[in-house]
Amino acid sequence: MHLEDKLGEVRWCWAKRSLAKEIARHLFSSVVKVEGTERLIRTRDGEWETKSFRAKGFAVVDTAVTLRASINHLRAIPGKWKELDDPLGEIMKIRHG
Repeated sequence: MHLEDKLGEVRWCWAKRSLAKEIARHLFSSVVKVEGTERLIRTRDGEWETKSFRAKGFAVVDTAVTLRASINHLRAIPGKWKELDDPLGEIMKIRHG
């Protein structure tokens, strides 16, 4: 199936016929977020290029939700990292020892 991203670029992806039909119901009427597995390669310029994308699901995006509401929703998710004095420092320790 072909999908148009938010920049207007058309992207090709694999999808089961049943999933493609479900997504098609939202054609030209809704914004959808497609979930799946992507295979990438790194170019000589250091950029990532998609080799393939296999769609496994989707969700209709509520375009009426503001950025502020989205941030507040994310901040409300419980997590022990919020109790740390320096969460970014902890991430760096995990990544680099």
